Amino acid sequence: MNAGYDEDLTENRFLRELRDEHEATFQRAVQEGWIICVPRSGSFINRRLEEDEVNAHILVPGKDLSVAGFNSLSGREILVEDRVLYVKHDDAERYSSRLLFEEIFYSDDSRKYCVWCTERPLEANIYVSDNCVSVITNLQEAVNFLQVELDRQLRDDLEIKIKDFLYVNKNLERKSVQTQRNLVHELYADCLEMLLDNAMLRKKTSGNKQYHWNIRVSLETYILYALRDVLLKSLSAGTTVEDANLNKIIRNLDGIQLSDLRVRSDLQSRVRGGKIELSRLDSFVTVLGKIECLRRTVNYVSRGTLSSVTSDDLLPVLVFFIVNAGLSNWMAQLYFMRQFRLSTSSAYETDETGFLITSLEAAIMHIKSGVIYSDDKYSTLMSQSERSSIGYLFACIKNGNLSEVKRSLTYNGFNEVDDVTLCHPLCTCASCERNWTKQRDLNACPKDDKGLTPLHVAVLHDQIVIVDFLLNRDTDINAVDSDGLTALHYTCIKGHQNILLLMLHANADPAVTDSRGNTPLHLAVDRGHENCVKALLYLTEHMKIPVNANITNDNGDTPLHLAARWGYYAIVDILLEYGANCRMTNKKGQIPLMVTYSEIIAELLRCNAASSSICNNVASLSPRPLVQPCQSVSFQQQRRRVTLENKSPSHPKSYANAMQHRMMDKLLAAIVDGDICLACYYLGLEIYHERPSGVRTSLCHHPLCDCERCSALGEVKLERKQRQRTLAINTCNGLGETALHVASATGRTKMVQLLLDAGANVNVITKCEGRTPLHLACLNDRVDAAKLLLNCATCDVDVKDRKGDTPLHLATVAGNVKSISLLIRYGACTNMRNLQNKTPLRQAEEVLSLAFSANRANILKVLKQNSTQSADD
Repeated sequence: MNAGYDEDLTENRFLRELRDEHEATFQRAVQEGWIICVPRSGSFINRRLEEDEVNAHILVPGKDLSVAGFNSLSGREILVEDRVLYVKHDDAERYSSRLLFEEIFYSDDSRKYCVWCTERPLEANIYVSDNCVSVITNLQEAVNFLQVELDRQLRDDLEIKIKDFLYVNKNLERKSVQTQRNLVHELYADCLEMLLDNAMLRKKTSGNKQYHWNIRVSLETYILYALRDVLLKSLSAGTTVEDANLNKIIRNLDGIQLSDLRVRSDLQSRVRGGKIELSRLDSFVTVLGKIECLRRTVNYVSRGTLSSVTSDDLLPVLVFFIVNAGLSNWMAQLYFMRQFRLSTSSAYETDETGFLITSLEAAIMHIKSGVIYSDDKYSTLMSQSERSSIGYLFACIKNGNLSEVKRSLTYNGFNEVDDVTLCHPLCTCASCERNWTKQRDLNACPKDDKGLTPLHVAVLHDQIVIVDFLLNRDTDINAVDSDGLTALHYTCIKGHQNILLLMLHANADPAVTDSRGNTPLHLAVDRGHENCVKALLYLTEHMKIPVNANITNDNGDTPLHLAARWGYYAIVDILLEYGANCRMTNKKGQIPLMVTYSEIIAELLRCNAASSSICNNVASLSPRPLVQPCQSVSFQQQRRRVTLENKSPSHPKSYANAMQHRMMDKLLAAIVDGDICLACYYLGLEIYHERPSGVRTSLCHHPLCDCERCSALGEVKLERKQRQRTLAINTCNGLGETALHVASATGRTKMVQLLLDAGANVNVITKCEGRTPLHLACLNDRVDAAKLLLNCATCDVDVKDRKGDTPLHLATVAGNVKSISLLIRYGACTNMRNLQNKTPLRQAEEVLSLAFSANRANILKVLKQNSTQSADD
């Protein structure tokens, strides 16, 4: 049902019959202030209504005011959520009806009563489905629809298809977003085809576009809800950079006003409620839920306006909502709604849904374009105050007129107090005392009514020459405005690194907090100014006044919380290098890992938390100098040295483990990227170049020969002897994965050979799943890598993982024909059973018929032949 539906309720047959035929019930409802629900015209049967049917539409508020719950006069419980009324129909299901609009009426004795117009009756017995345009609007309705319309066998088949999909695509979150989209679309198409093959459903959808749309959107919602954990996790990782860039723009528009965007005056009163509605967008995990959230937002803004709201009127409102809603993954939200609308062919959904998504996208693109300029709220004040000495001075600062600034500060009476207006020259009344004190303070440090000083204004407008002049004039560098912000705070807000360095050298306090407890580091991180974060941490450490990277604001947030929330990966990495504690909680009990939407940042935080137990002790930094000023080192060397020396020396073993884990992560990343040289460097392996046969590497003359060639060989041998291996060949990460696991899973055959030659354990297992490198190679169909592993005499071809699966089991489930043939050639037993008592052949017969129909014949043929031979033996 269109959210803009309207009708004249005075002509509604249900309401008229309630007034005329059930007058006693009607009068009681009016006197008690109960709510009267009226189903829209055409949605209920055309006959006289019974008393119980009328009572089902009279709502009495519940006793618990914190819950939007009611009881009908017929005795049923009714809950209202997001403008949808849920009626407890029986013990298993909830019947729902959407609230279309509400209207206030007055009785003959001038008593006010409220009428709710609903999409369908609250009593299912009088609901006429053939004449009512019913639209699925939320997850609960979609699930209810499938439960009612599908028989048990169809529901079971649908669940089996989804479970098989998840089983086959266990590593779905590691694949690209585009690949995930294609796989989910294929799953949706298969499920829809299965449903429409049912004779009963095919008959209902024939010629009934509305019912067909309900099938499609309910199936889409059901599938996306089942896959929610995988999809939302990978979407966050896939749009990290885009979202971080957008967040930086949004955070720097934080102070934008409705007047800056020229929002219509009659829409401004609806802004707060609309912003709250849109801020809930992230809580919905299906496209249908997100679309309904957008629809409610637009309806809330436009409801009650005298004139229509056009797309041009809506755009600045949505821009304001996006800037102030507090979400940090707008690009991921938009991509999800765009790419995972599986039911886009519906004529009932395309127009309105397309308009809502396009409007949100237009607002986001408008923000990304950078054309929105929020001029300083103080600029307006200065232009309007040019007649006053302060306004003129600030205007000169804004325009960079240094000579006029010097003249104004020297000769314009800022050192005099003769212009104070008193009742009489010797008056000492309270009013004159206030004027005298105000003028005296003003002359000492000129301020406007917001508390801004000339230094604040010079910083805001990036006038470094004037800043330098003011600092040389002994200006109070730590003076605060009405919000407790110093000039250094504003420098970090604006991202002016040169001014920041200048002010730090002039002894600006880097630890001062504003009225919300934010330090300059908090603000630099919040606005995404990486250069200012580096300058604050490095220079203050160099000047022997180190900044605490774990300081909290009034919300309990550390800089690491803010960087993680807005997706600033580079800043998160910098803060961790400087000892930021990834386990600190804010006042909501959240650690940085819990507030981030970026899977890349989440992985970085998890690795940091797992690799170092000393993160808990970094909250208080030592004030002693960590690097002497005379040392000549690069910024990266300086930063790493600060991190190392901040670690507690009483935990050398913990620190060594932390460094080993960090290097292990770098090693595995190098293997995934195919960087053999870097991987060998971390492992301390030598990559020998191929030499022609017969060429010796011994000394050319005698053991004491000191020719150029022999000397070089000697030095190489000495260096090789003195060099210690950085990581042991079988070192594993927190998941128990070794370099051989990763090389085998990714098919890096040259790396596999190098690791095996260096003595890597071919049967080492992971912690969680208990899988060997051979398991991973066969699962991912890395035939060449599997062949190298099987050539090792110690390789166990029938090794079982935690679930009892052998490499042959995994290759069968994944449909990898080449890996299956290779394993059988190397003697893999085809009759091995896993913990589910299934052989590879049994799994092929159960699973592959659904997922890999193209390979089914070949796989079954190979397995049956070898199973028969084994049985004969």
